[in-house]
Amino acid sequence: MRTYLALLFLVNVSISHAATQEWEGVWRGQIGDESITTCFQVDEYHVRGLAYSATTLDPISLDLQDELPQAVSSWQTYDDQYWDKLTVSADDELLGTWRHKENSLAIRLKKVVADGERNAACWSDAFHSGLERNSGIKTRVAHLDQLPYLIVSIDVEPADEANEIKQVIVGEHPWQIPSLTAEVVAQMKALQREQSDCFRNTLINLGRKGDLYQTQSLPLLTQHWYVLASHSGGYCGGASMNYSKRYQTFQRGQSQPVNVWHWLNHLAIDTTDENTLVLTEALHHLLVTQLSEQECNQTANTQYNWHVFPSAEGLTFSPSISHPLCDEWITLSYAKIAKFLSPAGKEAMKRIQADLKRSQGKRRIHGNVSSRKSIRN
Repeated sequence: MRTYLALLFLVNVSISHAATQEWEGVWRGQIGDESITTCFQVDEYHVRGLAYSATTLDPISLDLQDELPQAVSSWQTYDDQYWDKLTVSADDELLGTWRHKENSLAIRLKKVVADGERNAACWSDAFHSGLERNSGIKTRVAHLDQLPYLIVSIDVEPADEANEIKQVIVGEHPWQIPSLTAEVVAQMKALQREQSDCFRNTLINLGRKGDLYQTQSLPLLTQHWYVLASHSGGYCGGASMNYSKRYQTFQRGQSQPVNVWHWLNHLAIDTTDENTLVLTEALHHLLVTQLSEQECNQTANTQYNWHVFPSAEGLTFSPSISHPLCDEWITLSYAKIAKFLSPAGKEAMKRIQADLKRSQGKRRIHGNVSSRKSIRN
């Protein structure tokens, strides 16, 4: 009886838009006793229609049954649901009948004032207000090796890992609990807007909800140093999913990251081309032979495009490949990396080791070369 509760439909029919139709815009009302929100718009190439109930967002395609009617007229879903005899009344109501097999219900929708042009109704805040939760920002204090830091995230219930937005803040001093700043709030709101654009673009053009996560974590946190890992990915339309990762090394109290490549000497870095950073064959071979993932072995066979950052065990490398199947870390222990370090690198690694001994005690080194998966949280 109530299969209409699953309705979320997209219409994508080529047309020629001669004039604005009275049925274009955002509508809200009832199918039977179920609350429903719809949008209809005509742009240069397509008629578009979307609808969702208050209880579900499952996408269902719907085909327009008329050639650009003056009224919305008749639409059909893939599973033979119909919106029939839709007309705009003198009271500016959209009226019609929902049908599925032997069941039928009345459609009665009122026009909603949409922001922007009517040919952008399906992109408007008025339409998406029920789809997108107006979530706030929450914070919590976490600890790594007994040192505090702040996790800032979007407060969404239930949790949705595929669309998680999370940043971390490290204090200027080791035992300082950081506070939420206006700058971070602005960054979080910008990430929310970017995620919203992803959702809307994918829904309007493909008839499905997109996914976009952007998170940060701390692979290393000491009294004077920390490494910020940033991961983002998801699907916002296009031929494939998006994925990216970045690792930045900071000294506490400094706003700009340290260039860890300067910690390596000529045995690790080929400086023949001043404009291109290239691993030497010796270091590259040492790294790729430790890759356990087939996808990484196939795509990381290059001496270019690697991430590098310090870790508790030594110096860690990761192929700079925008692919979720290649997200592996390769860590060379302090003993193994020593011959590849420049004077600046030796001094930095010495200070990190001293920090680790002070905060954690002596850490057991697991062999000369270790490999592990990165963790996106």
